[in-house]
Amino acid sequence: MSDHSEQELSEAAAQAEALIVPGRACGTCGMCCKIPKIEVLEKPSGKWCVNAVAGKGCKIYETRPMVCRRFMCLWLQDANISAEWKPDKSKMYLSLELSGERLAAHVDPATPGAWLKQPYYDDLKRWAVQAARNETQVSVFIGRHAIVITPERDIDLGMVGEDELIISTKEKQGDRFVLGAEKIKRDDLERHQKQWAAARSRAAMPKL
Repeated sequence: MSDHSEQELSEAAAQAEALIVPGRACGTCGMCCKIPKIEVLEKPSGKWCVNAVAGKGCKIYETRPMVCRRFMCLWLQDANISAEWKPDKSKMYLSLELSGERLAAHVDPATPGAWLKQPYYDDLKRWAVQAARNETQVSVFIGRHAIVITPERDIDLGMVGEDELIISTKEKQGDRFVLGAEKIKRDDLERHQKQWAAARSRAAMPKL
């Protein structure tokens, strides 16, 4: 099942466990065994892993693959995230992605509106304000269905293909700019980066 040595697997598990906030634990939660796609186990997103045992955990825990050992939801790692966000209660898990550029809430497709409930929606909006200051992104995913949360609005991008990326944009509304988002093809990223670089260069040029 794994191309990694037993020592590598053990070290990965130890590194992940070291990140856990004192007093928090997975317990009987198994949302990470249901919500994400796990390619090495041929598990589709939104379906329970065949190795998950309800109320008990993983039946191959000692030999689970590296991707499972390394995964740690943000609720386990961040004491500032309230107990309400424990995945088996909120029906979603939080993760930092793209090297910290995106805070993502991955929702159980069996409860697709969970992110709209309180306190979750208010928290997402509050984090979106912080993200706007840092030029990062807050997104909700229900399978491949993506909604980008900004301070002013929620942008429903629909289904995002495996060959697509989500990028942040800025749109002028009246006398101010507001954050936006759009889907692009992965192959178009370099072209967009060149356009952004040119736009920044023009903005930096002194006016005569």
